[in-house]
Amino acid sequence: MNKYNESSLENGLKIITAEVPGSGVVTIKVVIRAGSRFEKEGERGLAHLFEHMLLKGTKTKPTAYEVSLVADRAGAAYNATTDVETIKLFIQVAKDGAENMTELLSDMISNPLFDENILENEKKVVLQEMKQSRDNRGKRMWMETVQLLFKGHPLSNYAIGTEEGVMSATSEKLRDYHKKFFVAGNMAIIFSGGITHERAFSLAEKYFSKTLVGEVEDNSRDVVTKSGKATIDFPGNQTSLNVCFWGNKLTQRESDVLGLVSNYLGYKQTSLLGQELRHKRGLVYSVGVYLSEYRDAYVFYVNTATTSSDEVEKIVLDKLFNFKNNFTSELLDEYKLQLKNIITRSLDGEAALNSYLANAWFLYNKIISPEEEISAINEIRYEEVIDLTSRTFTKDNLFVVKMESLSSGGSVS
Repeated sequence: MNKYNESSLENGLKIITAEVPGSGVVTIKVVIRAGSRFEKEGERGLAHLFEHMLLKGTKTKPTAYEVSLVADRAGAAYNATTDVETIKLFIQVAKDGAENMTELLSDMISNPLFDENILENEKKVVLQEMKQSRDNRGKRMWMETVQLLFKGHPLSNYAIGTEEGVMSATSEKLRDYHKKFFVAGNMAIIFSGGITHERAFSLAEKYFSKTLVGEVEDNSRDVVTKSGKATIDFPGNQTSLNVCFWGNKLTQRESDVLGLVSNYLGYKQTSLLGQELRHKRGLVYSVGVYLSEYRDAYVFYVNTATTSSDEVEKIVLDKLFNFKNNFTSELLDEYKLQLKNIITRSLDGEAALNSYLANAWFLYNKIISPEEEISAINEIRYEEVIDLTSRTFTKDNLFVVKMESLSSGGSVS
């Protein structure tokens, strides 16, 4: 059985481990509470550009080639990502390489170079990525949805940024960002796989004990939910549709309940909406139901694409507003089992398990093992499901976003 532990260095850096007996690999992820929600006007995309530059050289390895050489020769897989609320660096390696990769991560995080010439070139790379994202229908749909839902809130700052924000970045701005956010109390390092907690702690202490100490201002605040509709102009033969319900931060228990609900509504062939929209009516090719969680908000949404968007929207809303009439108490145990099986299958691997623990730390500031979540799912009561869905699926916090070809451009109502 996997062993889970957490502790902290004296500087406040959180160490989280999942020892997987018999595993021959170690996954290491450093998670920093940063991201685009902290960007000011005129610097949209700074966090994303910063993440790119973390891989482009350190004071001891001044080129991207020298950084990559250490990881490549170890046969490691590695990457960095930025989203609205975090920056993450990830390395997976054969367990004998765990120390070298911990040292490499520490070097990238503690000693980024931010060379001005490399920065100017990387700006062009980021602009290409930005254009690619905006041309991608799925990414564009979610980008527009988030900006509409959270207008006026820090969560509306989509991570890809703007051309103006990226082009205005300087090495000095990146160094200031590093000093502000890359402090020990604002970070966690998660080890999973063939490594003990004692070994992981020893490596973290050796290579991260000199990480900067400081406080990061918390800009979380309640969202002001509102209902509405928006139509976005984008070329294509179908209308993309997001039917969203949103609100302030969920508890862990509420998150589990809505996870069960999303599976009932949209998981695979037997889901309620899959049966209704595809198999009975032939209105869609596929439908997905998702729960996106943030530090201070959540979005529960149905996503699909169709040439009959008005009809599909009507059916979806009918099923959700009348959720109690469809989801009977007899179905509860069936969907508890399904959700538990999905968790067990999807976390069969060090990388997925690592991400799971990182997400728990970010949202709840503690370890939540898969076994603990499965135990909590067992305790979900039918009355809880009905109560939470009746509070979630309301017209007051409904926002519908459509993306389609329009001759006159997009509109919001």
